[in-house]
Amino acid sequence: MVQMNLSQYTTAVADSLHAMIKRELTIYSCHEHNGYLNPSDPTMITADDRMKLVDWCYSIADHCQHSRNTVASAMEMVDRFLSTPSNSTDTARVAYEAQRAQIKFQLLTITALYVAIKINENIVISSDLFADMCSSHTYIVVAEDIEDMD
Repeated sequence: MVQMNLSQYTTAVADSLHAMIKRELTIYSCHEHNGYLNPSDPTMITADDRMKLVDWCYSIADHCQHSRNTVASAMEMVDRFLSTPSNSTDTARVAYEAQRAQIKFQLLTITALYVAIKINENIVISSDLFADMCSSHTYIVVAEDIEDMD
């Protein structure tokens, strides 16, 4: 089995995601962007933004000695949440905002990782501790935000 380092794997995932999004936007979408993601919209979250968050999730998982499959599970939750149509106005609003605002996308990803840890790992981390772990000098995560998104 060929071993790939983290950045090679992340790049491969980002490239695959980019190809799928491009195909979806060019082949499967309507001529108008009403209701569809517009790739020329400068506010959209990019594959590079996603790749940075995946790397960050891996660093958290590695630090806590969690399985990297937990990160894959978390990102699957993020992808499903963002791609599933919703009848709920609140859910649709959160998905729309997460696709266009870095802070909302980070919170969605942090929450998905928190949920994936609760589901897949043998240890429970309080939302307060997890929020502290996820906070940085540029972005403060509050436990209530994680719980609300959860």
